[in-house]
Amino acid sequence: MTKTVRLAGNVGRVVTQDELAEIQQRYRVRERDWLELEIAYEGRGEAEFSTNPGTIGGPTSISYREDGTLELFQMTVDELAAEQHPGKAAPDALFVFVNALPIPGGFGFGGMSNECVRLEVAGDGYNVRAAQRSDVIAEAGNDTATFRPYRVVTSIESDAEPRYWAVPLLNFTSDFLVVIEELHNHPLRTRQTSPYELVSGDARIYHELAYQQGNALIAFRCEGEFGFIEPLPDYKERRARVEAGETVATAQSWRSGARQRHPSAHGRTLVESARGST
Repeated sequence: MTKTVRLAGNVGRVVTQDELAEIQQRYRVRERDWLELEIAYEGRGEAEFSTNPGTIGGPTSISYREDGTLELFQMTVDELAAEQHPGKAAPDALFVFVNALPIPGGFGFGGMSNECVRLEVAGDGYNVRAAQRSDVIAEAGNDTATFRPYRVVTSIESDAEPRYWAVPLLNFTSDFLVVIEELHNHPLRTRQTSPYELVSGDARIYHELAYQQGNALIAFRCEGEFGFIEPLPDYKERRARVEAGETVATAQSWRSGARQRHPSAHGRTLVESARGST
């Protein structure tokens, strides 16, 4: 005997289990991998200090958690220039650096901190710099220096003008009930399914529901164009984590930037982060 599935309130609309499985497979959500929630940078860093004037430099790694807080800002020091430094070969040269050693065996401990007044990292096509009124919190040990800026600005070199803007949303939950077919293949969608197949007969309602479950979002108009908020592909798991008390990125919001003045000049787009480490 063939098993059938009925929708409440639509007892006349019947499909077999195999047909239902085929419909669900057609509209199965597939993830697009363009959105990076945990941002990371690698480049050449330089930090300038003012209490005992000098600069240090070296390969630098920066990483952020998906909630925007700073995970790591660390430099492996391979260069130092200081007013009290008589030369790289001098083993006892003093450079007071946050009560620690920038380079093994090369510098003595100091009894006070040295204020970091400038911090920059240059990478492939971008520049990251601390942009705050106070000095940057810094500490060091062995051959590494770790920084904790609470505000940075990233400048990205590009000949292209920004067309779209997207941002992850933290702890945002919704039932996401609206479907806009016009946005089905939008380049900033983080999820995709097969296009809606218009069918007649008993199967139509199942196609509609399966397509809605995979493509529902919150749509809005902005300067004559659609913007939208959509759940991330693993939204169900992320929502459960939010309800358990975590701070989690659950959705992303998009809007067009073509008709507005945006923070871009001379091929350089500025992206600001105002969240420091926890």
